[in-house]
Amino acid sequence: MKKYPTYPLELKRAKYKGKDVGIYLTSYAIGGYPALIIGDEETQSTVAKCTLQLDNQKQDECIVKDYSENEGMYDFLLSEGIINKYHRFEGSGYVSKIPVCYLSDYSNSILSKQDS
Repeated sequence: MKKYPTYPLELKRAKYKGKDVGIYLTSYAIGGYPALIIGDEETQSTVAKCTLQLDNQKQDECIVKDYSENEGMYDFLLSEGIINKYHRFEGSGYVSKIPVCYLSDYSNSILSKQDS
């Protein structure tokens, strides 16, 4: 399993719902799985938590929260080149189809630069 940063690492700046934002990679405290968040560039506050962590998550997978207030998150992250296309779906609670994917080559290249 790759080692993901415990602090937010900026992957890219973008426009999300009309705001200038940064897309950041960090990790979950338990398990060390990759976590993606969107932060407002002006206020430095969290705009959205893009991923979630589930018990049956496999190494290096991102489980994209693409429902409720995050509807459209999967398409946004995919269009920005942050993640690859989903390779399977998971369910949790009342949501039966949560996309599971890996970070894109672009995101992994930013992560690799940070490690060197």
